[in-house]
Amino acid sequence: MISVQQTSPTVIEVILPSSQSTQSTIVVGAGQGGARGVQGLQGPQGTQGVQGTQGLQGVQGPQGTQGLQGLQGFGYQQSQGIQGTQGLQGVQSTQGIQGVQGLLGLQGTQGPQGVQGTQGIQGVQGLLGLQGTQGLQGNQGTVGPIGSTGATGITWQGNWSVTVDYINNDAVYYDNSSWFASGNPPVGEVPSLSSSYWFPLALHGATGSPGVSGAQGVQGVQGTQGTQGLQGTQGLQGTQGLQGTQGTQGLQGTQGNQGTQGLLGTQGIQGITGASGLSSSIFDYLARANSQTPPPNSGDIKWNNSTQSNSTLIYISHLTDPNDDIDFLLANIKSGDIFIIQDRNDSLNYQKWTVSGTPTTVINNYWTYPVTLLTSSGTGTTNFANGHPISLITQSVGVQGTTGTQGLQGLQGLQGIQGVLGTQGIVSQSTPPANTGILWLDTSVPAAAPVIADDLNLVIALQVYR
Repeated sequence: MISVQQTSPTVIEVILPSSQSTQSTIVVGAGQGGARGVQGLQGPQGTQGVQGTQGLQGVQGPQGTQGLQGLQGFGYQQSQGIQGTQGLQGVQSTQGIQGVQGLLGLQGTQGPQGVQGTQGIQGVQGLLGLQGTQGLQGNQGTVGPIGSTGATGITWQGNWSVTVDYINNDAVYYDNSSWFASGNPPVGEVPSLSSSYWFPLALHGATGSPGVSGAQGVQGVQGTQGTQGLQGTQGLQGTQGLQGTQGTQGLQGTQGNQGTQGLLGTQGIQGITGASGLSSSIFDYLARANSQTPPPNSGDIKWNNSTQSNSTLIYISHLTDPNDDIDFLLANIKSGDIFIIQDRNDSLNYQKWTVSGTPTTVINNYWTYPVTLLTSSGTGTTNFANGHPISLITQSVGVQGTTGTQGLQGLQGLQGIQGVLGTQGIVSQSTPPANTGILWLDTSVPAAAPVIADDLNLVIALQVYR
């Protein structure tokens, strides 16, 4: 049994039963307490008693009024004594009355700071974030100030013409160079470096080296092989003679000998001569239509008739409009060659001429060509204007190709027809029947005598048996 008794106003003893008739006292202090005594050694553990029967739970008494809180005692913590051996487990008794809650102990001192842990492994880099939405468009800037007016540009007028009235800042093409007018040049003022009105935009480059000579014409095609001669027609068959009286059956003739070999075919015809090759060249000139007498100026072509298509002579300067000297190439144009004079800007305006005689030259100046008009079109028929840019297109006949090789020899003639089988022997008779048309064989004729039949052009050897 657990007994509770109050031994003084400040002490409540709770007596716990044991097998050794000892008691344990729990002292609940109230009021001023003295210094805390040293904790005694724990007694030896008693043997475990027999478990008693559980007592009936008592009726809970009324809760007493809470006593006044005593003053907090002052003391110091003693070192903990040696722990005694554990006593035997006592017999479980009925649950005692809950003791009064003890006073709140002093807060312990703060323990030392723990050692800093090792740094954790770096985490995997996160995925790239989504692209942010585009920001709003900024406001349009203010319009800048208007720039100052630029200088007046040039006006391109194309090829220079002697009849056009040009004004300041006009630009033209003349003598393979481009020029612009400063001021108003007089009509007919030719653009040049010595002019006070015309100034160069771009001058033509240096004269190129002469072109290489045209390649030799290709060799003529070899003649085709001659066709084989036709086989002679077979001779007409002779009329059959009257049948003679039947004689005794003769011996069968031997087979005729093989015909002679056919004649060798005739030699093939010699191949035809190859066609002459052609070469073409093109050069730039100016038409000079205000004069019909030589010499032409450098870079000009002249006609000896005011109606150009009726001309019989054409004069060509050895210098082209770009000032290229083609005297060597003009010397290659000969009788029978063809050349074309064409508008440099329109191929539908042209004249096509053939050289009808031997050309002549004033050395290192110009060439004169006797000509005959083949055809013309556009302003080539109605006259090229004076100073108009034209092109000379030459077509020279190349070196004649070599003669074709001789044709192959004809094929060998066909083998002769095999001789016909000998006719059956005829009854011998001393004299042939008159007017019978039969080839008569007399046994008196020597053996293997040849009989020639001129009409068939054949030689037949007959063997006569006696």
